[in-house]
Amino acid sequence: MTWDRKRRLTTGGVAGDVLTVRTAIAERAQCRQLATQAIERFGRIDALVNSAFVHGTFPEAVEDADLDGWRAVFDTNVFGTMTLTQEIVPHMKRQKRGAILMINTQATRKPFAGESGYAVSKGALASACTEPARTASTWGGCGACRRRRISGRRQPSTG
Repeated sequence: MTWDRKRRLTTGGVAGDVLTVRTAIAERAQCRQLATQAIERFGRIDALVNSAFVHGTFPEAVEDADLDGWRAVFDTNVFGTMTLTQEIVPHMKRQKRGAILMINTQATRKPFAGESGYAVSKGALASACTEPARTASTWGGCGACRRRRISGRRQPSTG
């Protein structure tokens, strides 16, 4: 988080205390460290907003795709997001509350030409988040997993 963003959060009345931890979410140890630091600083984790992504090579036709590049995109967009979620959920379960928000993209439904690796990874993330959304209510959490159009009109729930 840049200094300006941090200043705007703290002076805008949104947050009284901000924790900034640079984290490579594809690395489990870094995800665990982020969770530990948040618990040490605030005593609990109320929400997780997963918004990190890697776009990969663009434009790239499927027939010419560098699948090693796709793997790198998946490492962050899917596996990294799910790794961080796995490190946070046990804390939320102990608290018997918490909310998880997965930021996704319309590219899962209508990708630009040449955006295949990114779109496929975000589609996988949309599928991966349905199970946590279904089970969160069993421990007191909120795991809404919904699709929305850019226009803001609600799409059917996936969870």
